[in-house]
Amino acid sequence: MAVKLNYIIAASNFESVRDRIALILKTEMDNQSLLRGTVQTPPLPVIPNLNYTASFYTERFTPVDKTEGNVITVDLFDISTSDQTPVSQSCECTYNIDIYTGAKETTTEGYYNSAVKLQRLAGLVRHVLQSPYNDRLQFANGIIERRSVSKIQFARVNDEQDAAFQRMARVTLVVKINENQNGITPITAGGYDTEIKIEETEQGYYLTYNNE
Repeated sequence: MAVKLNYIIAASNFESVRDRIALILKTEMDNQSLLRGTVQTPPLPVIPNLNYTASFYTERFTPVDKTEGNVITVDLFDISTSDQTPVSQSCECTYNIDIYTGAKETTTEGYYNSAVKLQRLAGLVRHVLQSPYNDRLQFANGIIERRSVSKIQFARVNDEQDAAFQRMARVTLVVKINENQNGITPITAGGYDTEIKIEETEQGYYLTYNNE
């Protein structure tokens, strides 16, 4: 069988979007860390040991250890397709942004401190992704149709005897993406000329044609 796609197939847009989400979040969270420093100014309530820096991963498969501090992973969860043409297709892609954090304390206050720190970070992620500056995730026009944070969930990672009080949140982002591909080179229709003749009759104009 002969090769038909004799060109290098580039990465899909849904791959680029996954990496762009991680890059945007890292850039903005690092900047928040610089803007705030170690001082939490009013009206924010004071959260012990809060920091906005995190380690970022895409498609991480190893468990997050409690000693790693703030960890954020970005994974592509699923894709639904629609509106197909020979050279394009709309893809509704779901991305999971998982946030891990904890509060190393020896009292039950660690439960509270870990929870409110996680909620602050989840709120920051939601704010960044829903910003008007990121309505197209900083791609050129034509790639992203829309994006929306659809859900935020919270859970404990380890049992209640763990002094690290590790918790995690999942921010679900749905992105409508356009995927395009090369079309088939059209066949030249030269040599198929049509001669149209119009004759006036009592019933009106009469069309005849001759192919040559």
